[in-house]
Amino acid sequence: MAELILNNVSKHYGNSAAVRQLSLTLPKGEFIALLGPSGCGKTTTLRMLAGFETLTEGEILRDGHCLARPGWQVPTEARNIGMVFQSYALWPHMSVAENVGYPLRHRGIRGQDYQRRVQEALAIVQLESLAERMPQDLSGGQRQRVALARCLVTEPDVVLLDEPLANLDRHLRASMEESFREFHQRTGATLVYVTHDQSEAMSLADHIAVMQQGELVQWATPETLYQHPRTEWIASFIGQGSILQVPAIPAGQQLSGEDLRQLSRGIASGKSALDKNHSDKTTAVLIRPEHIRLHTSDTLLNDLSTDNPLQGRVQRSVFRGERHEIALQLDNGSLLTAYHHQAIAPGSQVLLQVLQGWSLESAA
Repeated sequence: MAELILNNVSKHYGNSAAVRQLSLTLPKGEFIALLGPSGCGKTTTLRMLAGFETLTEGEILRDGHCLARPGWQVPTEARNIGMVFQSYALWPHMSVAENVGYPLRHRGIRGQDYQRRVQEALAIVQLESLAERMPQDLSGGQRQRVALARCLVTEPDVVLLDEPLANLDRHLRASMEESFREFHQRTGATLVYVTHDQSEAMSLADHIAVMQQGELVQWATPETLYQHPRTEWIASFIGQGSILQVPAIPAGQQLSGEDLRQLSRGIASGKSALDKNHSDKTTAVLIRPEHIRLHTSDTLLNDLSTDNPLQGRVQRSVFRGERHEIALQLDNGSLLTAYHHQAIAPGSQVLLQVLQGWSLESAA
């Protein structure tokens, strides 16, 4: 296990900055995700950790020792860092066992130690029975596990994974997520996992670094990112939710009880950013679908527990398996997404109660 520290790290390509003054501490033994859209700098960051890219500014430390700074760096092969690529990068003329053992042969390891380490690596990814097969005879998920075993065989302190599930279908991605989770639990290595898929990051990582345009915009646990995102962009990128503009309130505030009753009165009165004639300052508030209670005509009399219900019209109802996703438009023009146990016909009028909200920082 190793702790990695990125201290004001930047990477420029000509006049273009791929990563800007990134400062981040990656704790020992954690599963860490670098999450963001294409072009946000997450893969460049991973390649700097691996030693494939030089630094323009800043430094990278491992356990207090410098790995890289402008003009100098520890060679990739001397970092004891393993990497799993999106493309698998398996040798087609080598068997599974030979592919896994290739890094050991490159280091001059032979004999019983070689055989033992190859077998142990294959056992961790549950591929012992396929040791003699060729890569072309394997499924996509099996090839990815071979790439993982090849990384593991050198017993690295840190494992870097560059969008390893991007080439797999949904079923195989779910299976491989469990493989990565088990791999982390068994090895205790520090894992740094690059992905643009927020569901992967949320289900696997202990902490997530969300990146946008080369910069770190939030570092938090998956639960904190979902419940308490900093900005409107993060709130829209992580999970589902609706953004309402309400009369100005402090950012970073959990809204419930009387706060929500006042919020509902403000929305109902039309004092929102959607009202072009209203010039007062506003604050963006995140409302997750599970924090909206709908009251349809058949339940209203039995389940109306708020004195300030909002009125809305159903725009569409989409069946999602375990629930229906309801798109609503409020009387003042605001849009909301809610969940309900049954379909509601488009055009239906409903009353709704907001149970919880979170105020966000301004875009500036």
